Amino acid sequence: MDQIEAVVSFKSLTALSQGKPVATERESNEPYMAHEERTWRERIHVDPETGNVFIPGMAFYHSLVAAARYRGDSIPGKGKKTYTKYFETSILVVDNLITSVEAAKVASEKLFVPSDGKPGSGSRVWKIFPFIPAWEGTLKFYVMDPTVTREVFEKHLVTAGMFIGVGRFRPERRGFYGRYRATNIEWRKTEA
Repeated sequence: MDQIEAVVSFKSLTALSQGKPVATERESNEPYMAHEERTWRERIHVDPETGNVFIPGMAFYHSLVAAARYRGDSIPGKGKKTYTKYFETSILVVDNLITSVEAAKVASEKLFVPSDGKPGSGSRVWKIFPFIPAWEGTLKFYVMDPTVTREVFEKHLVTAGMFIGVGRFRPERRGFYGRYRATNIEWRKTEA
């Protein structure tokens, strides 16, 4: 069975912020903000080999699936069937996008956000998040079904980058960070 390897080079359109859960507990009698200031870097995804920031490959997979759902394009010759199922079941991403951004040099931003992470919930607290003004990198996608052609893949990738995004405060979640564009796509057949 043939499959497609799509090697995509990405470049940011907007800043990126990450919100990985902080595992370090507050020390006894430690003020809330002191804990935030001490542990905010734990929110960054860090590649252990390079020490650089990475963006989980699955974030791009979910971005593509959300774009397919958002677009709702019908598959020619298949009635009202859309591409959503094909993006959910025939796209695979096994690696992470490792950026050239050194995690140790990432800046932060202090924001007044909902305490439970749900907009409009009422209770708000100050939190510190990583702020990455620009990033780029390469990621490999495997496309297992010929229904997802190069043209279809590229069209959905454009929508995903503009209107879905990756990371914390992305457009999909009523934000504007994490937008991206594909600068190059290598589309090649391989054997599964």
